[in-house]
Amino acid sequence: MTSLTAHKIKGKIIKFLRWSEKYTKTDMVYLIGGGSWLFGAQAVGAVSAFVVTVLLTSFLPKETFGQYRFVLAVIPMLAIAALPGINTATTRFVAQGAHIDLLAITKVKIKWGLIGSLASLLVALYYFSQGNNLLAYIFGISALFIPFFETFFIYSDYYKGKQNFKTPAIYEAISRVIQAFLMVIVALITKNILVLVSVFFIGQITTRLFFFIRTLKSQTIKQDLISKDELNSQSEIIKYGKHLTLIGVLGVLYGSIDKLLIWHFLGSEALAIYIVAFTIPTSLALLFGFLPQVLLPKFTQKNYSEKSEQKKLFKKLSMFTGIMFIIPIIYIPLAPIIMSTIFPAYSTSIFISQLLSLIIPLFVLVGIIWQLLIARKRNSVMLFIIIASLITSITAFIILKDSLGITAMFVSLGLSNLLIILLSVFALRSTKCLVKLLNQRNKL
Repeated sequence: MTSLTAHKIKGKIIKFLRWSEKYTKTDMVYLIGGGSWLFGAQAVGAVSAFVVTVLLTSFLPKETFGQYRFVLAVIPMLAIAALPGINTATTRFVAQGAHIDLLAITKVKIKWGLIGSLASLLVALYYFSQGNNLLAYIFGISALFIPFFETFFIYSDYYKGKQNFKTPAIYEAISRVIQAFLMVIVALITKNILVLVSVFFIGQITTRLFFFIRTLKSQTIKQDLISKDELNSQSEIIKYGKHLTLIGVLGVLYGSIDKLLIWHFLGSEALAIYIVAFTIPTSLALLFGFLPQVLLPKFTQKNYSEKSEQKKLFKKLSMFTGIMFIIPIIYIPLAPIIMSTIFPAYSTSIFISQLLSLIIPLFVLVGIIWQLLIARKRNSVMLFIIIASLITSITAFIILKDSLGITAMFVSLGLSNLLIILLSVFALRSTKCLVKLLNQRNKL
């Protein structure tokens, strides 16, 4: 009886979603079905990160917390050597029906990741020469973990390529909870940043390695039914992954540039104030981070070169962005109460947090448009866009930092994200014209 009732409820939900497609012009069953699992994983991740931030700001001085977050901003830049673009390439190729050897691809990522270890050691030597032994030790130990930092997370991209969002969502949620639990326990025992960073690495790598091995076993069973001749060559995935990583180098720099600029020009305490101000807006943005992940397989399978399809797409994106602005409208008046309750020592972060919440819709929209460019393999376009946005972001902050302080970063992020959106839309709209020009040139 219970099973029958659940089945009826599920049927009604599907019927409602199909009805809503008349207005959204989107496969809502696919979006909600896959997205609900990823949304759950993002929610767990956002809450876990939020809890850890609240705890660390409660126990660590502002300067120490600023140093810790500076290290976390640099680590992804070092880990770029492990070719994270291969993960996205894996999703794309699997979505197109390719059969891949995850273990072979992972070995390539680890081998390249050793370059990141060398870079981390060089950073350690630099800080040692500057007399900053703490950061020297941190980056020295980080060198051991860099090749594995994000490498095993490729299992998630493999499942997403198969449009199986449930499995990686569950795996990642478990990983985030375990990692947050370890960080909380260690933070209660010691305030040593070296220990905290080490536990951060160990928690993330070991949990993801466990689920990577599980994925590898299930993949091996399935590949036993496939002849060796049917297995696609891994070279194409690795080659395309390297192209995406080249773009990703600038992408990671773009993701960390705000923290690096504040650290360099305004100091560690200013960085701590900025991180706290961005904590809630970032958590809210993470809740919608599942959308780009869900949409990449669909973008890969669909042709948006036709003007009618482009018009439908941009209409959906405009409607979605408008809805997203409801978040800052609700958050801004509540921010003083929420921030003063959760972060009593960071009253100066309240106004900055209110401003940064206005950028949430832009963050999510950029993520979606970026996946569309990846699906279309617009590598040179993405490279140009990310360089232009980086120059805009850095220039705006340097010009405004003396007069606006940390608030200059709000202007910097807003301008750079708007530029990414405008240039991306222009590139996507011009796709059909470029195809025609290429065809005409080929005829000549």
